[in-house]
Amino acid sequence: MTKKITLVLLVAFVCFGTLFAAATPEKEGNPSIEMLMWGGADRLNYLKTIYEKTTSLSSNEMANITFTSGGTGATDSYQLFRLKLASNDAPGIVFFGGETAATEFIMNGDILNITSEVKDQMNDILPSAVDLASYKGEVYGLPTQVKSKVWYYREDLFREAGINVGEIKTFDDFYSAGMKFKEHFPEKYFINLGPTPNVDVVIGWLGSYDNLTIADEAGNFRITTDPRFRDMYEKLYKLATAPFSLYVSDWDSDWQPNIENGTIASLLSWSWMTEFLPSYAPNQSGLWAITAWPEEFGYGGCAELISIPTATSNKAASVEVLKTLYLDSDGAVLRFKENGLLPVTYSGVEKVNAAVADIAATASSTSPLGYFGTGMVDDIFATMKYATKYNSDPSFNAEEAIIENHLNLMITGIETIDQAIANTQKDLIMQVGNPYDI
Repeated sequence: MTKKITLVLLVAFVCFGTLFAAATPEKEGNPSIEMLMWGGADRLNYLKTIYEKTTSLSSNEMANITFTSGGTGATDSYQLFRLKLASNDAPGIVFFGGETAATEFIMNGDILNITSEVKDQMNDILPSAVDLASYKGEVYGLPTQVKSKVWYYREDLFREAGINVGEIKTFDDFYSAGMKFKEHFPEKYFINLGPTPNVDVVIGWLGSYDNLTIADEAGNFRITTDPRFRDMYEKLYKLATAPFSLYVSDWDSDWQPNIENGTIASLLSWSWMTEFLPSYAPNQSGLWAITAWPEEFGYGGCAELISIPTATSNKAASVEVLKTLYLDSDGAVLRFKENGLLPVTYSGVEKVNAAVADIAATASSTSPLGYFGTGMVDDIFATMKYATKYNSDPSFNAEEAIIENHLNLMITGIETIDQAIANTQKDLIMQVGNPYDI
């Protein structure tokens, strides 16, 4: 199967990206930095505001930031990025929805190695953030956040059911707690896991196993030969079909209503969920608590990686923008106020902690801090130590889609576990070929 993209599709993405480019008046003589990502201007403009408030440069020196959207999803932006590279029109900064998506471009030499540019800040950057932004020991960008695996749970319901999350270490512990919860609350559900597990579910479970890889360095797929894949498939099947699991996938139309009406009592999710849960169930402010996933499957993480193309015309200005947005501690506080996401530096976390009381004093009950309480910062920060990078190859996006498809067929009963494993391997060979042939 060819991995090339047709010209018609690429032209369509160019038109789409141009349509959603955010127009910004430029200051004459200042370097221009185009940020390529996805989504609309309302999602992007606060970055420009934070940069202008925190940069140490004068107004005559600071960069003019503009935004170009590749479309509604991260994959759309990657397609547009490929086209821009082919037409010698590289942006100044490119956003990757996950660090695994950057591997292809890093191996092709399309992403700038910024190890030397951040060496003076290296001791301030969280080790998990460095790990997520690195490839073979070299740094190729900065994470907007460390996306750690966070277990959100209704503290009131767990207390009533006699469940202590601190005692849940293994998968069997977790399953037993789910059964205990269901016995106490027959009409509610301990978790949800439906037929269409998304990329976060897949990468979350892949990362739970130490040095698990979909293919070896020679390009041979390992789904049928590494027993840990069977273990993952069996665990996901067992959870999806458990009596305590609501058969609804994350982001399905029924997901949010079942959180809001109290049917779902806990979420195996990520740190970014602090931004969404308050709006999903505003009437449950103060009832949700935060902890790490159980130890046995709690390791692994990911990051939205922000990188600089090697072909950009303003490398120095791009580096300055990148470091200002994600390493500056004042910017960290501004971003936390915006979306409740913790910074990737010790100094930033320290500054956020120092400002927590003041922020909380004016925070609404549906802001992350008002919803989860001032202990949220320490709770999320504690989960970050478990965030480790999944060792992906350059074809991970295609591989992950194939794994998702067969997990879906397995959960819905169309395939047995044995068939799902065998067919995943078969489709990877047929549709991807050598994953390092990019």
